[in-house]
Amino acid sequence: LFSYLFKLLLRKQIKAYDTKLDANEDFSEGNEVSAKELMDRYKMFYEVKDGRMRVNDADIPSDEVKMYYVKESVYYNQHTATFHSRVTALCPVLVRGDTEFGGTDARYPMFWVKFEDIAPQLGKLMLMGSNYNNAAMMSADDFFTLHRYEGDIYRTVNLQDRLLSN
Repeated sequence: LFSYLFKLLLRKQIKAYDTKLDANEDFSEGNEVSAKELMDRYKMFYEVKDGRMRVNDADIPSDEVKMYYVKESVYYNQHTATFHSRVTALCPVLVRGDTEFGGTDARYPMFWVKFEDIAPQLGKLMLMGSNYNNAAMMSADDFFTLHRYEGDIYRTVNLQDRLLSN
């Protein structure tokens, strides 16, 4: 998934937005970040030939992106008395560290992308839908739309500005 998103970013087919220190998202035009800025920040190797930037697949650190921050919005439908949730943004998180020598891993949220911007491209990326049946394929868009992912809630935003524990 990360390699696919990063290649879309390199081809300027999607827009990426910089993360804040607290991993907040800001989708304003002044907060856009380019692929070159990200490669310089996270020390990814690339070459520039004839004014064009080239990145080998092996130099994209997809093995170091071990998690994602997923922003969801939850809606309540008064007519049917049901809750619905929708993914609104994704943020790949780079995990680097020295756990081999007793250290800890550091998490670096890389960039935010709006889900509505990447949904058409994610519809073309096919994933395995089951560990037991390799014929069960689904698109990456379906994976997020059907909430086939698992995770922990680490922060919430609400109108009363209450903490998650409250």
